[in-house]
Amino acid sequence: MKDRTEQLISQLLAQHSAVVPMISNKLIVIGLVLSLFVAMVLLAPLGLREQWSLLALLKTVALFSFTFALFRCTQLNCQPAVQPLRHYQGVVLSLLSGAVALAAIGWLAPPLSLAAALAESSFWGCVAWIGIVATFCLLGLFRLLRRAKPLYRWRLVLSSSGLAGFLAATVYSLHCPVDALAYLGTAYVLAMLLVVAVGYVLSRRLWHW
Repeated sequence: MKDRTEQLISQLLAQHSAVVPMISNKLIVIGLVLSLFVAMVLLAPLGLREQWSLLALLKTVALFSFTFALFRCTQLNCQPAVQPLRHYQGVVLSLLSGAVALAAIGWLAPPLSLAAALAESSFWGCVAWIGIVATFCLLGLFRLLRRAKPLYRWRLVLSSSGLAGFLAATVYSLHCPVDALAYLGTAYVLAMLLVVAVGYVLSRRLWHW
C-alpha cells in the first residue's frame, strides 16, 4: 500500500507544472507606449500651448515624475510577492523630483486663488479631457493586466488608475496654458480622483484569486 501511494505521488509530481505568475513588465511598457500614442493623437486637435516658459517645463516634469513613480509601482504590484524596499528606490526618487518641481512652481508662479482657478475658462475642459482620455488608457491597461496576480489587489487598482491619470495629465500639460499650483491642485486633482473612482468600479471583477 505504501509503495502504491509513493508511486501515485511520483506520478502526480511528474504531471504537475507550476503556474508561473504573468511577467507583466513588458506588457505594462507596451500599454504605456500605446496609451501615450493615443493621448497624443487625441491632443492633436487642441494643439500645443503657444507660449513656453520655465513654469510650463516644471509642470510637465512634475507630472511625468509622478507618472514614472506610478509606472514603477504598477510593475511591482503585479506580482504575488512582497517586494524588497530597494526596488522602490526609483519610486522615491521620482516622487521627490515631482515634489521639488511642484515646490518650484509654487514659488515662481503668480498667485492664483482657488476661486480664480475654478473660474478659469479651461477648467472643466481640462477635467473632462484628462478624465476621458485616462479612462481609455485605463481600459487598455486593465485589458493587458487581466492575468496579473497582485498580492494586494487595491494597490494595483490605485497604481494603475493613477498611472493612467497622470499619463493623460502629462500629455495635456503640453496644451494647458495655466501653470499655477492652485489650478493643478483643483482641475488636475479632480480629474485624477474621477479616474481612480472609475478604475475602482471597473476592477471589481479583476484580480480575485
